[in-house]
Amino acid sequence: MRLIAFGAVALAMLAPSSATAKTVFAGIHAHRGGPNTGAAASYPENSLQAFDAAHKLGADVIELDAKLTADNVPVIMHDATLERTTNCDGQVRQRTAADLAANCRIDTVGTEALIKASGTGGEPIPTLAEALAWAKANKVLLHLEIKNQPTDPDYDATPAFAQTVLNGVNASGIPKQTVLIQSFWPPNLDQAKAAGYPTTLLLLRQGSTQQGIDLAKQNGYSVVSPGWPTAGDPKEFIDNAHKAGLPVIPYTIDGEGELARAFDLGADGVITNDPKLGLQVHYGQLCDQAIGREQRLSRTYRKRLAAYRRETNSARKRRLRKSTLSARRALIRAKRNRKTTCARAAL
Repeated sequence: MRLIAFGAVALAMLAPSSATAKTVFAGIHAHRGGPNTGAAASYPENSLQAFDAAHKLGADVIELDAKLTADNVPVIMHDATLERTTNCDGQVRQRTAADLAANCRIDTVGTEALIKASGTGGEPIPTLAEALAWAKANKVLLHLEIKNQPTDPDYDATPAFAQTVLNGVNASGIPKQTVLIQSFWPPNLDQAKAAGYPTTLLLLRQGSTQQGIDLAKQNGYSVVSPGWPTAGDPKEFIDNAHKAGLPVIPYTIDGEGELARAFDLGADGVITNDPKLGLQVHYGQLCDQAIGREQRLSRTYRKRLAAYRRETNSARKRRLRKSTLSARRALIRAKRNRKTTCARAAL
């Protein structure tokens, strides 16, 4: 099923065993919020705008990255430096959170090869607290990378970096089983695992071998995420990971053929910059249509509800109440249909 009931997630423990490789984080992960659509740049990467758009589109999981400011505030940013995606320069770690909020904006849309200037005033750089509050309010599954590893210019060899990020997640009150913590650097994952979070070991493409699977298994991580395509036979990698009880969620796959291939070979999910394409490939056209209908009816319901709340004339308010209730019933039916259609398409 594309969208998992949030209240049930806490009951779906993600620790793998030799008998299963299932995960509540299966499906389409919107990489950095999924800022691309087809061959076009659509949203600022790692922005609340991108997260919300991907969620409304139907993405199963939102993938995002955490860096630290000079005053140890976790913010959502992939790079150690600001130049690629914002109007500022220098390291994130050398600026305070207040400085970033006052002076820096994400002034680009898209990511990787499709990135371009937005031509607008830009979007604020979200703090981790803001992203978590949004996810908690909207019942969204997150795939959060702790961006601290030896190759980074702001690398912290102590446990402090990862612990600061984890403290931020703890403080949000979001259910731990709804946040999958990922990293290339095992010590970050060890801290997350000890704190009770499910974990993903990220593997560079050249490291996507049996040795990577063994490391994830030995350390008790929940998922393995190899660079795609894997260094060897991807089918063999996925099968071996599953035998070890590890779900496989590769990154970063944007082409239709490779998205289909990854799922055909048994990948449990994929990380993609283009969640719209990923959803269409994985769940099919009928599911896509069901989601579109639900989104349209959701907009209608919100508009009617807003009009009902604004209305002061009692007669018109009664009529608006009827039409609002009718729109709500239609939306409930559409949600049920979408869940049934998309669950069937994913089988």
